[in-house]
Amino acid sequence: MILLLLLSAEAHLLDPGVLAMREATAGLFVVQWRPPAAAPGAEQPAIDCVRREMLWDCGVSGPTRIVAPDGALVVISRRDGEQTVHSLTPARPEWTATQRPGPGAWLPLGLRHALTGADHLLFVAGLVVLIAEVRPLIAAITAFTIAHSLTLAAAALGVLTLPQAPVEACIALSLVLLAVQLTRPAPSGPAWRLAAGFGLLHGLGFAGALAGVGLPPGGQVPALLGFNIGVELAQLAVVAVMFLPARWLRARGLQRSAAYVIGPLGVAWMLERILSF
Repeated sequence: MILLLLLSAEAHLLDPGVLAMREATAGLFVVQWRPPAAAPGAEQPAIDCVRREMLWDCGVSGPTRIVAPDGALVVISRRDGEQTVHSLTPARPEWTATQRPGPGAWLPLGLRHALTGADHLLFVAGLVVLIAEVRPLIAAITAFTIAHSLTLAAAALGVLTLPQAPVEACIALSLVLLAVQLTRPAPSGPAWRLAAGFGLLHGLGFAGALAGVGLPPGGQVPALLGFNIGVELAQLAVVAVMFLPARWLRARGLQRSAAYVIGPLGVAWMLERILSF
C-alpha cells in the first residue's frame, strides 16, 4: 500500500498554492496568487481587504480573515520585517490572521513536504526494511534526522549554498546505493553511518523547498524548528507503517524484493535530474 502511495507521488514535490501579501505602504498590500501546480485552476483565496487599483487596502492591522477553499500557503510580509506564514488546507480553509508567527505555522509545511517527497519516504522505508533490530534502527533513524537537520539549517540560513539540481540527483543516487545494501545479507558497516551520510544530502533537498518560500526575517529559528518537526512527524509515520511489513518481508527472506522497487526508481529519478542540469 505504501509503495503505491510512493509511486503516485512526485519526488520532493512542494508546490502548494501560495498567497503572498507584501505591505508596500501603511495598510496597503501588494497581493500575488500562485495556484498549485497540480491544480492550476484552483479558486483564488478571499481576503477581507478592499482592492484599490494595484494595491489592497487592509488597514493598519493588516488582513484579519483569509479563506482559501482549495488550500494555500499564506505568507504576509510587513514593512517592519515581520512575516506571518500559515498553511490552509481544504479541510481547514479559513484563517483569522491575528496570531504572531511561530513554529506551529511552519509545521504543516514540513509535514506536507515530507509526505509528498517520494524519494525521502522511500529512503526511510528502505532503512526500516534493511535494519532488522530495533536499537540499530533507532540509531540509524536518529543519525539520519540529525544529519538532515544540520544541512537543512546550514543551507536555509545561507551558510552552505549548493546548486539544487545536482543535490536532487545525488538524493536519487542514495536510493540506488540503499538498494545495493538491500541485496546483501547484512549491511556493510554500521547502518547509522550510511543513514547519516545520506541524511546530509536529504537535508539539502529540504532546504530547496524552503528556498521557494523564504524564511521570515528575525524568525528563522522558529520557522526551521517548526518545519523540521513536521518532517520528523512524517518520518516517524513511515517507520510506524513500515515496521511490521518489513518484519514480514525479512521473515520470509523477501527483503531483497524491496531493492527491486527502490533501485529502479532511484535510477529513473537520477537520470531525469541529470538530464535537467
